[in-house]
Amino acid sequence: MATGGYTETVNLIAPEGRWTLHLPHAAATVTTVRGSATGLPVTTSDPVRIEDPFRLQLQAFHHAVTSGNRPIVDGSDATADLDLAEQIVAVAARHDGDAAPARSS
Repeated sequence: MATGGYTETVNLIAPEGRWTLHLPHAAATVTTVRGSATGLPVTTSDPVRIEDPFRLQLQAFHHAVTSGNRPIVDGSDATADLDLAEQIVAVAARHDGDAAPARSS
């Protein structure tokens, strides 16, 4: 566990397996659990390098502008991300019995 005693955990579950992302204050890890031929789960953990997202975003934007290449994330990608986030909030709100917030356009 990271110093300070705080770790955020995100679990993704799919038919192919289960992935757990551990986000402590310091280094992060991804733990993958998959089935094996014996039926027993196989667990692997891999370190994740966390970069400053704003610095990476600025570098990617600079590269797109100076090279003329398509940005890694363009407007349609961002819109799709917002749509997905709204769907997640709506499902969570139904689960909690709360009304989902409306998207302001």
